[in-house]
This record gives sequence, C-alpha cells and structure tokens, in this order.
Amino acid sequence: MSFLRKTEHIVDTIGSIDDLIETKEKENLLINQLIQKKLAKISFEKNKIRIGEMKGFSIIKSGINIFKNKKNIS
Repeated sequence: MSFLRKTEHIVDTIGSIDDLIETKEKENLLINQLIQKKLAKISFEKNKIRIGEMKGFSIIKSGINIFKNKKNIS
C-alpha cells in the first residue's frame, strides 16, 4: 500500500469516527430532551396530587409517635 493510499485510509477512518461521535452526540441530546420532558411531567403531576397518591410511590410511616405534651421516660 502506498503512502498516499495509507494517508487516505487514515483520513477516511478519522472521518468515520467523527461521524459516529456526531451521531452519538445527537442521540444523547434527544435522550436528554426526553428525560427532561418526563421529569417536567412528573413535577407537574407532583404539584397536582399528593406524592403518596402517585403511581409508583407510597408513604411509609416513620414509627415516631406524635408528642402530646407528655414526657415518656423509659
């Protein structure tokens, strides 16, 4: 393989890598936009209803008794 042919091959390879990087950057941007839309929707829903009522969420009791002006020393 001649020097010129090797150089062309290297240039083509680098060009292909650049194209792949550009494609992946576009894909990542679209994925990020979809995530942002989903988060915005969740935030909007959170403002409309209680978190405990949202699908996939549940309220877990803390196990802490409410203080009613009495000291309980054990």
